Amino acid sequence: METDVPDIMYTSDEHRSGGSWWSKCGQYSSFIVQRWKWVTLMLCTYGFFKELKPSEAFLNPYLLNHTGLTNHELSASVYPFWTYSYLAFLFLFLPLTDWARYKPMILLESIGYLGTRVLLIWGTSLEAMQLMQIFYGMASATEVAYYSYIYSVVSREHYPFVNSAVRAIVLIGRSSAGYLGQILDNTHVLNYRQLNYFSFITVCIALVISLFLPMPPRKSRDEDPISESSSFESSRVRRSIGVFLQETRVNVRAFFADIRDIYKDREVLKWSLWWALATCGELQAGNYVQNLWSEISDVVDYGYVEATATLLGAAAAFFVGYVKLSWSIWGEMLLGVVSAIDSFALFFMARTGNIYIAYGLWLVFRASYALQITVATLQVAQRLVKPRYGLVFGINMLIALSLQTILTAVCTAHYSPLRLKITTQFVVYGCYFWLISAVFLASGVYSRTKEGWRESWDRDREMRRSARDLGASTSLYEPLVQNCDDAILINACGSPTPSLGDRPVSLS
Repeated sequence: METDVPDIMYTSDEHRSGGSWWSKCGQYSSFIVQRWKWVTLMLCTYGFFKELKPSEAFLNPYLLNHTGLTNHELSASVYPFWTYSYLAFLFLFLPLTDWARYKPMILLESIGYLGTRVLLIWGTSLEAMQLMQIFYGMASATEVAYYSYIYSVVSREHYPFVNSAVRAIVLIGRSSAGYLGQILDNTHVLNYRQLNYFSFITVCIALVISLFLPMPPRKSRDEDPISESSSFESSRVRRSIGVFLQETRVNVRAFFADIRDIYKDREVLKWSLWWALATCGELQAGNYVQNLWSEISDVVDYGYVEATATLLGAAAAFFVGYVKLSWSIWGEMLLGVVSAIDSFALFFMARTGNIYIAYGLWLVFRASYALQITVATLQVAQRLVKPRYGLVFGINMLIALSLQTILTAVCTAHYSPLRLKITTQFVVYGCYFWLISAVFLASGVYSRTKEGWRESWDRDREMRRSARDLGASTSLYEPLVQNCDDAILINACGSPTPSLGDRPVSLS
Protein backbone atom coordinates (compact mmCIF):
# COMPACT_ATOMS: atom_id res chain seq x y z
CA MET A 1 0.00 0.00 0.00
CA GLU A 2 1.40 3.36 -1.05
CA THR A 3 1.98 5.83 1.75
CA ASP A 4 2.48 9.56 1.52
CA VAL A 5 5.98 10.56 2.45
CA PRO A 6 6.60 14.16 3.40
CA ASP A 7 8.36 15.91 0.54
CA ILE A 8 9.43 18.95 2.51
CA MET A 9 9.00 19.56 6.21
CA TYR A 10 8.76 23.01 7.77
CA THR A 11 11.58 24.13 10.04
CA SER A 12 10.46 27.60 11.11
CA ASP A 13 9.62 28.23 14.75
CA GLU A 14 6.05 29.29 14.13
CA HIS A 15 5.18 25.84 12.87
CA ARG A 16 6.41 24.26 16.10
CA SER A 17 4.47 26.62 18.31
CA GLY A 18 0.88 25.76 19.05
CA GLY A 19 -2.38 27.42 19.86
CA SER A 20 -2.31 30.48 17.59
CA TRP A 21 -4.32 30.88 14.40
CA TRP A 22 -1.07 31.36 12.46
CA SER A 23 0.29 28.15 13.91
CA LYS A 24 -2.76 26.27 12.78
CA CYS A 25 -2.34 27.73 9.30
CA GLY A 26 1.26 26.54 9.35
CA GLN A 27 0.18 23.05 10.39
CA TYR A 28 -2.37 23.04 7.55
CA SER A 29 0.34 24.08 5.08
CA SER A 30 2.70 21.38 6.33
CA PHE A 31 -0.05 18.79 6.03
CA ILE A 32 -0.85 19.81 2.45
CA VAL A 33 2.80 20.03 1.36
CA GLN A 34 3.33 16.45 2.50
CA ARG A 35 0.82 15.40 -0.16
CA TRP A 36 2.39 16.73 -3.32
CA LYS A 37 -0.42 15.47 -5.56
CA TRP A 38 -2.91 17.69 -3.76
CA VAL A 39 -0.60 20.70 -4.06
CA THR A 40 -0.15 20.07 -7.77
CA LEU A 41 -3.89 19.68 -8.25
CA MET A 42 -4.57 22.94 -6.38
CA LEU A 43 -2.00 24.87 -8.42
CA CYS A 44 -3.25 23.43 -11.72
CA THR A 45 -6.83 24.30 -10.77
CA TYR A 46 -5.68 27.82 -10.02
CA GLY A 47 -3.82 27.98 -13.35
CA PHE A 48 -6.86 26.77 -15.28
CA PHE A 49 -9.27 29.31 -13.79
CA LYS A 50 -6.89 32.24 -14.07
CA GLU A 51 -6.55 31.50 -17.79
CA LEU A 52 -10.23 30.72 -18.41
CA LYS A 53 -11.16 34.26 -19.44
CA PRO A 54 -13.32 34.00 -22.58
CA SER A 55 -13.60 37.79 -22.82
CA GLU A 56 -9.87 38.23 -23.47
CA ALA A 57 -10.10 37.49 -27.18
CA PHE A 58 -12.65 40.29 -27.60
CA LEU A 59 -10.95 43.04 -25.64
CA ASN A 60 -10.67 45.57 -28.45
CA PRO A 61 -14.24 45.33 -29.81
CA TYR A 62 -15.56 45.37 -26.24
CA LEU A 63 -13.67 48.55 -25.37
CA LEU A 64 -14.78 50.22 -28.61
CA ASN A 65 -18.42 49.63 -27.67
CA HIS A 66 -18.17 49.98 -23.89
CA THR A 67 -16.00 53.08 -23.46
CA GLY A 68 -16.68 55.05 -26.63
CA LEU A 69 -12.94 55.38 -27.24
CA THR A 70 -11.73 55.17 -30.82
CA ASN A 71 -9.41 52.52 -32.19
CA HIS A 72 -6.61 55.08 -32.37
CA GLU A 73 -7.17 56.21 -28.77
CA LEU A 74 -6.95 52.63 -27.56
CA SER A 75 -3.72 51.94 -29.42
CA ALA A 76 -2.11 55.29 -28.57
CA SER A 77 -3.35 56.05 -25.04
CA VAL A 78 -4.45 52.77 -23.40
CA TYR A 79 -2.48 49.72 -24.54
CA PRO A 80 0.99 51.33 -24.11
CA PHE A 81 0.37 51.38 -20.34
CA TRP A 82 0.59 47.59 -20.27
CA THR A 83 4.10 47.74 -21.73
CA TYR A 84 5.29 50.43 -19.32
CA SER A 85 3.79 48.81 -16.23
CA TYR A 86 4.98 45.32 -17.17
CA LEU A 87 8.57 46.57 -17.43
CA ALA A 88 8.38 48.53 -14.18
CA PHE A 89 6.78 45.71 -12.18
CA LEU A 90 9.21 43.14 -13.63
CA PHE A 91 12.15 45.16 -12.31
CA LEU A 92 10.47 45.22 -8.91
CA PHE A 93 9.17 41.66 -8.67
CA LEU A 94 12.00 39.55 -10.10
CA PRO A 95 14.31 39.97 -7.08
CA LEU A 96 11.38 39.70 -4.65
CA THR A 97 9.79 36.50 -5.94
CA ASP A 98 12.18 34.05 -4.28
CA TRP A 99 12.48 36.10 -1.11
CA ALA A 100 8.68 36.30 -0.69
CA ARG A 101 8.37 32.53 -1.24
CA TYR A 102 6.08 32.74 -4.29
CA LYS A 103 2.63 32.57 -2.70
CA PRO A 104 2.36 36.34 -2.03
CA MET A 105 3.28 36.95 -5.67
CA ILE A 106 0.60 34.50 -6.80
CA LEU A 107 -1.87 36.45 -4.68
CA LEU A 108 -0.71 39.65 -6.36
CA GLU A 109 -1.23 37.99 -9.75
CA SER A 110 -4.81 37.11 -8.76
CA ILE A 111 -5.43 40.63 -7.48
CA GLY A 112 -4.02 42.05 -10.71
CA TYR A 113 -6.38 39.96 -12.83
CA LEU A 114 -9.30 40.81 -10.54
CA GLY A 115 -8.53 44.54 -10.72
CA THR A 116 -8.38 44.25 -14.50
CA ARG A 117 -11.87 42.67 -14.59
CA VAL A 118 -13.38 45.22 -12.21
CA LEU A 119 -12.14 48.15 -14.27
CA LEU A 120 -13.19 46.53 -17.54
CA ILE A 121 -16.75 45.99 -16.30
CA TRP A 122 -17.40 49.14 -14.28
CA GLY A 123 -14.88 51.60 -15.68
CA THR A 124 -15.56 53.68 -18.80
CA SER A 125 -13.14 56.62 -18.75
CA LEU A 126 -9.76 56.80 -20.43
CA GLU A 127 -8.04 56.97 -17.05
CA ALA A 128 -9.87 53.84 -15.84
CA MET A 129 -8.73 51.92 -18.91
CA GLN A 130 -5.15 53.06 -18.38
CA LEU A 131 -5.33 51.87 -14.77
CA MET A 132 -6.80 48.59 -16.03
CA GLN A 133 -3.70 48.07 -18.18
CA ILE A 134 -1.47 48.81 -15.18
CA PHE A 135 -3.24 46.10 -13.18
CA TYR A 136 -2.76 43.74 -16.11
CA GLY A 137 0.93 44.62 -16.29
CA MET A 138 1.25 43.76 -12.60
CA ALA A 139 -0.40 40.38 -13.19
CA SER A 140 1.88 39.68 -16.16
CA ALA A 141 5.02 40.53 -14.18
CA THR A 142 4.08 38.21 -11.30
CA GLU A 143 3.33 35.21 -13.51
CA VAL A 144 6.85 33.96 -12.87
CA ALA A 145 5.72 32.95 -9.37
CA TYR A 146 3.14 30.53 -10.78
CA TYR A 147 5.82 28.54 -12.59
CA SER A 148 8.28 28.71 -9.67
CA TYR A 149 5.98 27.89 -6.76
CA ILE A 150 5.46 24.17 -7.36
CA TYR A 151 9.19 23.38 -7.18
CA SER A 152 9.39 24.77 -3.65
CA VAL A 153 6.71 22.44 -2.24
CA VAL A 154 7.35 19.07 -3.90
CA SER A 155 10.34 16.77 -3.85
CA ARG A 156 12.86 16.73 -6.67
CA GLU A 157 11.75 13.37 -8.04
CA HIS A 158 8.36 14.84 -9.01
CA TYR A 159 9.72 17.84 -10.95
CA PRO A 160 9.25 16.41 -14.48
CA PHE A 161 5.61 15.57 -13.82
CA VAL A 162 4.62 18.81 -12.11
CA ASN A 163 6.43 20.88 -14.75
CA SER A 164 4.39 19.25 -17.51
CA ALA A 165 1.20 19.57 -15.50
CA VAL A 166 1.41 23.30 -14.74
CA ARG A 167 2.41 24.07 -18.35
CA ALA A 168 -0.27 21.91 -19.94
CA ILE A 169 -3.08 23.31 -17.82
CA VAL A 170 -2.22 26.86 -18.89
CA LEU A 171 -2.51 25.88 -22.57
CA ILE A 172 -5.76 24.05 -21.88
CA GLY A 173 -7.18 27.05 -20.05
CA ARG A 174 -6.21 29.54 -22.75
CA SER A 175 -7.44 27.48 -25.68
CA SER A 176 -10.65 26.58 -23.83
CA ALA A 177 -11.28 30.26 -23.11
CA GLY A 178 -10.85 31.18 -26.77
CA TYR A 179 -13.15 28.50 -28.17
CA LEU A 180 -15.72 28.94 -25.39
CA GLY A 181 -15.85 32.70 -25.82
CA GLN A 182 -16.30 32.44 -29.58
CA ILE A 183 -19.05 29.83 -29.29
CA LEU A 184 -20.94 31.84 -26.66
CA ASP A 185 -20.65 34.96 -28.81
CA ASN A 186 -21.66 33.31 -32.08
CA THR A 187 -24.70 31.64 -30.50
CA HIS A 188 -25.66 34.94 -28.78
CA VAL A 189 -25.74 33.24 -25.40
CA LEU A 190 -23.52 35.94 -23.90
CA ASN A 191 -22.50 39.35 -25.20
CA TYR A 192 -19.08 40.94 -24.67
CA ARG A 193 -20.02 42.51 -21.33
CA GLN A 194 -21.47 39.25 -20.05
CA LEU A 195 -18.31 37.45 -21.12
CA ASN A 196 -16.41 39.85 -18.87
CA TYR A 197 -18.71 38.89 -15.99
CA PHE A 198 -17.87 35.26 -16.78
CA SER A 199 -14.16 36.11 -16.62
CA PHE A 200 -14.72 38.04 -13.40
CA ILE A 201 -16.18 34.90 -11.80
CA THR A 202 -13.29 32.69 -12.94
CA VAL A 203 -10.61 35.05 -11.62
CA CYS A 204 -12.52 35.27 -8.32
CA ILE A 205 -12.39 31.47 -8.13
CA ALA A 206 -8.66 31.61 -8.88
CA LEU A 207 -8.16 34.17 -6.10
CA VAL A 208 -9.98 31.97 -3.58
CA ILE A 209 -7.88 28.95 -4.59
CA SER A 210 -4.67 30.96 -4.25
CA LEU A 211 -5.58 31.76 -0.63
CA PHE A 212 -5.53 28.05 0.21
CA LEU A 213 -2.22 27.29 -1.47
CA PRO A 214 0.26 26.22 1.24
CA MET A 215 3.05 28.62 2.02
CA PRO A 216 6.40 27.12 0.97
CA PRO A 217 8.73 26.35 3.88
CA ARG A 218 11.44 28.72 4.96
CA LYS A 219 15.03 27.76 4.45
CA SER A 220 16.71 26.12 7.39
CA ARG A 221 19.12 28.20 9.39
CA ASP A 222 22.07 26.42 7.84
CA GLU A 223 20.82 27.45 4.41
CA ASP A 224 19.79 30.98 5.39
CA PRO A 225 22.43 32.84 7.40
CA ILE A 226 20.44 36.08 7.15
CA SER A 227 17.49 34.48 8.94
CA GLU A 228 19.82 33.30 11.68
CA SER A 229 21.48 36.65 12.12
CA SER A 230 18.10 38.41 12.20
CA SER A 231 17.12 36.31 15.22
CA PHE A 232 19.96 37.64 17.39
CA GLU A 233 19.08 39.70 20.44
CA SER A 234 18.75 43.46 20.10
CA SER A 235 22.30 44.06 21.35
CA ARG A 236 23.60 42.40 18.18
CA VAL A 237 21.37 44.18 15.65
CA ARG A 238 24.28 46.24 14.40
CA ARG A 239 26.22 43.09 13.59
CA SER A 240 23.19 41.66 11.77
CA ILE A 241 22.99 44.74 9.60
CA GLY A 242 26.70 44.44 8.87
CA VAL A 243 26.31 40.80 7.87
CA PHE A 244 23.40 41.70 5.64
CA LEU A 245 25.29 44.52 3.91
CA GLN A 246 28.36 42.33 3.45
CA GLU A 247 26.33 39.52 1.94
CA THR A 248 24.53 42.03 -0.28
CA ARG A 249 27.85 43.29 -1.65
CA VAL A 250 29.00 39.74 -2.28
CA ASN A 251 25.77 38.86 -4.04
CA VAL A 252 25.90 41.98 -6.23
CA ARG A 253 29.48 41.20 -7.28
CA ALA A 254 28.52 37.59 -8.01
CA PHE A 255 25.50 38.80 -9.99
CA PHE A 256 27.57 40.94 -12.36
CA ALA A 257 30.27 38.28 -12.58
CA ASP A 258 27.65 35.76 -13.68
CA ILE A 259 26.36 38.17 -16.32
CA ARG A 260 29.88 38.64 -17.68
CA ASP A 261 30.52 34.90 -17.76
CA ILE A 262 27.19 34.16 -19.45
CA TYR A 263 27.37 36.64 -22.30
CA LYS A 264 31.03 36.23 -23.17
CA ASP A 265 30.01 32.98 -24.88
CA ARG A 266 29.30 33.96 -28.48
CA GLU A 267 26.63 31.28 -28.95
CA VAL A 268 24.75 32.36 -25.82
CA LEU A 269 25.01 35.98 -26.92
CA LYS A 270 23.72 35.15 -30.41
CA TRP A 271 20.69 33.17 -29.32
CA SER A 272 19.91 35.60 -26.50
CA LEU A 273 20.08 38.53 -28.90
CA TRP A 274 17.53 36.95 -31.22
CA TRP A 275 15.45 35.93 -28.20
CA ALA A 276 15.20 39.54 -26.96
CA LEU A 277 14.70 41.13 -30.39
CA ALA A 278 12.07 38.65 -31.57
CA THR A 279 10.20 38.65 -28.25
CA CYS A 280 10.04 42.43 -28.38
CA GLY A 281 8.45 42.30 -31.85
CA GLU A 282 6.10 39.47 -30.90
CA LEU A 283 4.86 41.26 -27.79
CA GLN A 284 4.33 44.47 -29.73
CA ALA A 285 2.43 42.79 -32.55
CA GLY A 286 0.33 40.77 -30.11
CA ASN A 287 -0.62 43.87 -28.18
CA TYR A 288 -2.10 45.63 -31.21
CA VAL A 289 -3.25 42.90 -33.58
CA GLN A 290 -6.90 43.24 -32.54
CA ASN A 291 -6.75 46.93 -33.47
CA LEU A 292 -5.57 45.92 -36.93
CA TRP A 293 -8.32 43.34 -37.31
CA SER A 294 -10.89 45.95 -36.29
CA GLU A 295 -9.60 48.19 -39.08
CA ILE A 296 -9.81 45.40 -41.67
CA SER A 297 -13.28 44.06 -40.92
CA ASP A 298 -16.14 43.98 -38.43
CA VAL A 299 -16.05 40.15 -38.48
CA VAL A 300 -15.00 39.06 -34.99
CA ASP A 301 -13.66 35.50 -34.84
CA TYR A 302 -10.85 36.40 -32.47
CA GLY A 303 -11.63 33.58 -30.04
CA TYR A 304 -11.14 30.85 -32.62
CA VAL A 305 -7.96 32.51 -33.91
CA GLU A 306 -6.32 32.98 -30.52
CA ALA A 307 -7.25 29.49 -29.33
CA THR A 308 -5.95 27.90 -32.53
CA ALA A 309 -2.78 29.97 -32.28
CA THR A 310 -2.23 28.62 -28.77
CA LEU A 311 -2.54 25.02 -29.93
CA LEU A 312 -0.35 25.58 -33.00
CA GLY A 313 2.33 27.20 -30.86
CA ALA A 314 2.28 24.26 -28.47
CA ALA A 315 2.45 21.79 -31.37
CA ALA A 316 5.38 23.67 -32.94
CA ALA A 317 7.28 23.72 -29.65
CA PHE A 318 6.66 19.98 -29.20
CA PHE A 319 7.60 19.16 -32.81
CA VAL A 320 10.90 21.00 -32.76
CA GLY A 321 12.17 18.70 -30.02
CA TYR A 322 12.36 15.88 -32.56
CA VAL A 323 14.00 17.76 -35.43
CA LYS A 324 17.38 16.25 -36.29
CA LEU A 325 19.49 19.31 -37.03
CA SER A 326 22.82 20.65 -35.82
CA TRP A 327 21.53 23.95 -34.50
CA SER A 328 24.99 25.21 -33.58
CA ILE A 329 25.91 25.05 -37.28
CA TRP A 330 22.72 26.05 -39.07
CA GLY A 331 20.94 27.87 -36.26
CA GLU A 332 21.83 31.41 -37.34
CA MET A 333 20.52 30.85 -40.84
CA LEU A 334 17.33 29.28 -39.50
CA LEU A 335 16.84 32.31 -37.23
CA GLY A 336 17.10 34.48 -40.31
CA VAL A 337 14.62 32.37 -42.28
CA VAL A 338 12.05 32.28 -39.47
CA SER A 339 12.41 36.04 -38.95
CA ALA A 340 11.82 36.53 -42.69
CA ILE A 341 8.63 34.45 -42.46
CA ASP A 342 7.48 36.58 -39.53
CA SER A 343 8.31 39.71 -41.49
CA PHE A 344 6.27 38.73 -44.54
CA ALA A 345 3.34 37.59 -42.35
CA LEU A 346 3.14 40.94 -40.55
CA PHE A 347 3.67 42.99 -43.70
CA PHE A 348 0.99 41.26 -45.77
CA MET A 349 -1.38 41.21 -42.80
CA ALA A 350 -1.13 45.01 -42.76
CA ARG A 351 -1.78 45.25 -46.52
CA THR A 352 -4.60 42.74 -46.94
CA GLY A 353 -8.26 43.66 -46.87
CA ASN A 354 -9.43 40.09 -46.25
CA ILE A 355 -9.86 39.34 -42.57
CA TYR A 356 -9.50 35.59 -43.02
CA ILE A 357 -6.18 36.00 -44.80
CA ALA A 358 -5.12 38.21 -41.88
CA TYR A 359 -6.18 35.48 -39.45
CA GLY A 360 -4.19 32.87 -41.37
CA LEU A 361 -1.08 35.05 -41.49
CA TRP A 362 -1.34 35.58 -37.74
CA LEU A 363 -1.41 31.83 -37.17
CA VAL A 364 1.73 31.49 -39.33
CA PHE A 365 3.43 34.23 -37.32
CA ARG A 366 2.57 32.66 -33.96
CA ALA A 367 3.58 29.15 -34.95
CA SER A 368 6.92 30.16 -36.50
CA TYR A 369 7.79 32.30 -33.50
CA ALA A 370 6.87 29.53 -31.03
CA LEU A 371 9.00 27.05 -32.96
CA GLN A 372 12.13 29.15 -33.02
CA ILE A 373 11.85 30.60 -29.52
CA THR A 374 11.84 27.01 -28.25
CA VAL A 375 15.06 26.33 -30.15
CA ALA A 376 16.64 29.56 -28.88
CA THR A 377 15.71 28.84 -25.27
CA LEU A 378 17.11 25.35 -25.28
CA GLN A 379 20.26 26.27 -27.18
CA VAL A 380 21.07 28.72 -24.42
CA ALA A 381 20.31 25.97 -21.90
CA GLN A 382 22.83 23.68 -23.57
CA ARG A 383 25.58 26.30 -23.70
CA LEU A 384 25.50 27.57 -20.13
CA VAL A 385 27.98 25.95 -17.77
CA LYS A 386 26.51 27.30 -14.54
CA PRO A 387 22.81 26.84 -13.73
CA ARG A 388 21.94 30.49 -14.38
CA TYR A 389 18.97 30.03 -16.67
CA GLY A 390 16.68 32.17 -14.57
CA LEU A 391 19.20 35.01 -14.70
CA VAL A 392 19.85 34.91 -18.43
CA PHE A 393 16.21 34.64 -19.45
CA GLY A 394 15.21 37.28 -16.93
CA ILE A 395 17.75 39.66 -18.45
CA ASN A 396 16.62 38.75 -21.96
CA MET A 397 13.02 39.54 -21.02
CA LEU A 398 14.00 42.87 -19.50
CA ILE A 399 15.85 43.77 -22.69
CA ALA A 400 12.84 42.74 -24.78
CA LEU A 401 10.48 44.88 -22.69
CA SER A 402 12.88 47.82 -22.78
CA LEU A 403 13.03 47.62 -26.58
CA GLN A 404 9.25 47.29 -26.72
CA THR A 405 8.88 50.41 -24.59
CA ILE A 406 11.02 52.32 -27.08
CA LEU A 407 9.06 50.90 -30.02
CA THR A 408 5.79 51.83 -28.33
CA ALA A 409 6.96 55.37 -27.60
CA VAL A 410 8.11 55.87 -31.19
CA CYS A 411 5.26 54.22 -33.11
CA THR A 412 2.07 54.08 -31.07
CA ALA A 413 1.95 56.35 -28.01
CA HIS A 414 -0.19 59.48 -28.18
CA TYR A 415 2.88 61.67 -27.59
CA SER A 416 4.82 59.92 -30.38
CA PRO A 417 6.11 62.31 -33.05
CA LEU A 418 5.08 59.79 -35.72
CA ARG A 419 1.58 58.80 -34.51
CA LEU A 420 1.36 56.05 -37.09
CA LYS A 421 -1.89 54.47 -38.20
CA ILE A 422 -2.35 50.88 -37.09
CA THR A 423 -1.76 49.50 -40.61
CA THR A 424 1.45 51.51 -40.90
CA GLN A 425 2.54 50.26 -37.50
CA PHE A 426 2.37 46.66 -38.73
CA VAL A 427 4.37 47.59 -41.82
CA VAL A 428 7.01 48.92 -39.39
CA TYR A 429 6.86 45.69 -37.38
CA GLY A 430 7.32 43.72 -40.59
CA CYS A 431 10.37 45.81 -41.46
CA TYR A 432 11.67 45.27 -37.92
CA PHE A 433 11.61 41.49 -38.38
CA TRP A 434 13.12 41.91 -41.84
CA LEU A 435 16.13 43.67 -40.31
CA ILE A 436 16.49 40.86 -37.78
CA SER A 437 16.33 38.38 -40.64
CA ALA A 438 18.95 40.22 -42.68
CA VAL A 439 21.39 40.42 -39.77
CA PHE A 440 21.17 36.75 -38.81
CA LEU A 441 21.13 35.45 -42.39
CA ALA A 442 24.21 37.53 -43.21
CA SER A 443 25.95 36.33 -40.04
CA GLY A 444 25.07 32.69 -40.80
CA VAL A 445 26.24 32.87 -44.40
CA TYR A 446 29.46 34.58 -43.33
CA SER A 447 30.18 31.96 -40.66
CA ARG A 448 29.55 29.04 -43.02
CA THR A 449 31.59 30.65 -45.81
CA LYS A 450 34.47 31.33 -43.43
CA GLU A 451 34.47 27.74 -42.24
CA GLY A 452 33.69 26.33 -45.67
CA TRP A 453 30.31 24.95 -46.74
CA ARG A 454 31.66 21.47 -47.39
CA GLU A 455 33.43 21.48 -44.02
CA SER A 456 30.19 22.58 -42.35
CA TRP A 457 28.25 19.71 -43.93
CA ASP A 458 30.98 17.25 -42.95
CA ARG A 459 30.94 18.52 -39.37
CA ASP A 460 27.16 18.25 -39.31
CA ARG A 461 27.25 14.62 -40.43
CA GLU A 462 30.01 13.83 -37.95
CA MET A 463 28.04 15.33 -35.05
CA ARG A 464 24.94 13.31 -35.91
CA ARG A 465 26.99 10.16 -36.40
CA SER A 466 28.64 10.62 -33.01
CA ALA A 467 25.24 11.13 -31.42
CA ARG A 468 23.97 7.87 -32.93
CA ASP A 469 27.08 5.99 -31.83
CA LEU A 470 26.64 7.22 -28.27
CA GLY A 471 22.96 6.39 -28.35
CA ALA A 472 22.16 10.01 -27.56
CA SER A 473 18.68 11.36 -27.95
CA THR A 474 18.16 13.89 -30.71
CA SER A 475 15.45 15.62 -28.74
CA LEU A 476 16.15 19.22 -27.86
CA TYR A 477 14.67 18.57 -24.45
CA GLU A 478 17.48 16.25 -23.41
CA PRO A 479 19.36 18.82 -21.28
CA LEU A 480 16.20 19.45 -19.30
CA VAL A 481 15.76 15.77 -18.57
CA GLN A 482 19.40 15.35 -17.63
CA ASN A 483 19.34 18.10 -15.03
CA CYS A 484 16.23 18.81 -13.01
CA ASP A 485 17.81 21.94 -11.54
CA ASP A 486 18.15 23.36 -15.04
CA ALA A 487 14.52 22.54 -15.77
CA ILE A 488 13.43 24.39 -12.65
CA LEU A 489 15.25 27.54 -13.57
CA ILE A 490 14.23 27.51 -17.21
CA ASN A 491 10.58 27.15 -16.35
CA ALA A 492 10.80 29.53 -13.42
CA CYS A 493 11.25 32.33 -15.92
CA GLY A 494 8.00 31.51 -17.57
CA SER A 495 7.70 30.79 -21.24
CA PRO A 496 9.29 33.47 -23.43
CA THR A 497 6.28 33.11 -25.64
CA PRO A 498 3.59 35.61 -24.67
CA SER A 499 0.25 34.32 -23.54
CA LEU A 500 -1.64 33.41 -26.66
CA GLY A 501 -4.98 33.52 -24.94
CA ASP A 502 -4.42 36.83 -23.17
CA ARG A 503 -3.87 40.27 -24.46
CA PRO A 504 -1.00 39.71 -24.55
CA VAL A 505 0.62 37.86 -21.80
CA SER A 506 2.41 34.11 -22.84
CA LEU A 507 6.86 31.31 -22.72
CA SER A 508 6.15 28.98 -23.28
